[in-house]
Amino acid sequence: MNTPEPKDLEARARDILARINLFQNGPVAQQLREAGVVYPYSLGVPIPSLREIAGEYEASMPLARHLVQRKLREAILIASMLAVPEEFQAEDYDLWEQTFTTPEAVEVACFHCLCKLPAPWSHISSWLQSQEPLRQKAGLLTLCHALRKGRTIPSTLSEGLELSQTAHHTALQQDLLALYDASQGKDEKVHQKVQAALRENLGPDCEL
Repeated sequence: MNTPEPKDLEARARDILARINLFQNGPVAQQLREAGVVYPYSLGVPIPSLREIAGEYEASMPLARHLVQRKLREAILIASMLAVPEEFQAEDYDLWEQTFTTPEAVEVACFHCLCKLPAPWSHISSWLQSQEPLRQKAGLLTLCHALRKGRTIPSTLSEGLELSQTAHHTALQQDLLALYDASQGKDEKVHQKVQAALRENLGPDCEL
C-alpha cells in the first residue's frame, strides 16, 4: 500500500475538518464543558454525526495518525473511526494514549479501534495496572468490546488479570459491570476476577 504524501494527507484532513465544521453545535459544546468533558478545542459535533462523516471516507492509518495529533475533539474522535487496526504500530499506542484525557475519547477509541487490534493484550494488562483511572477504563473497555466481538482472550491475560486498581474507583463501576456481562459464558476466569473486583467496589453484599 502506497503511503500518501504529506500534502495529500493535509488536504484530506482539511476536507474532513470542513465537513465537521458544518455540523458544529455550540450548545452541545457548552454542555460537554459543563459536564466536565473538556478538550483544548471542541465544536460540539455529536458522535452519530462524526460516524456519518467518517463513513464518507476510506479508512486510512496515516490519515488517522494525522488527525489524532490535533487538539480538536472531533479530530481526535474521528481518528479512531478511520484507523486501520491491521496497520496499527507500536508507536500508535503512544499517540492514542495521549488522547486518554476524557472518558468520551477513551470510549470511542476502545469501541472503534483498540478492541479490533490484532494483539492489544499486553497493553490491556498495562492499562489495568495503571494508576490513572482513564487508562484503567481503556483496559476494561477494550477487553469488554473484544469479548463482545467473540475474540478469544489469551490465557496469559485471563490468568494474570489484575483488577485491584480498578476496584477502588467508583467512576469505573459501569465499566466493570459491562465487562462482567461481556465475560459471562465466554471467559470464566475473567468473569470471576471481575466479580471479585465488583464486590470490592460495590461491597460484599451487592447482588450480581
